[in-house]
Amino acid sequence: MAASYRYAEGGKSSSPPREYQLIKAIDRFGVMAVYGRPVLSAGEIRRLALTENIIAWHGERAASKDWPKWGRENKNKARTLHQAARLFSQYFPDEINSDTETED
Repeated sequence: MAASYRYAEGGKSSSPPREYQLIKAIDRFGVMAVYGRPVLSAGEIRRLALTENIIAWHGERAASKDWPKWGRENKNKARTLHQAARLFSQYFPDEINSDTETED
């Protein structure tokens, strides 16, 4: 979750999270070519879907002119983004507000 949020925020990571790269490869080449087996496990599907959703929902929220209203109208999405943002701040504390910090 943290890496997906980091990527959506445009963080210092130059590449998308591994799960997002896997999604794109599966879309292009199929599960068999990427994993060497015909199906994904339920856990893999949930992890990949969560990654894709965090990135998409971050974009939806960013496009909204009224974030609080977007959050009220999309409670589950907002809750998931909040959890991802908390993890992002825990795993990547040096990147929090790094582009808006000023010296006093």
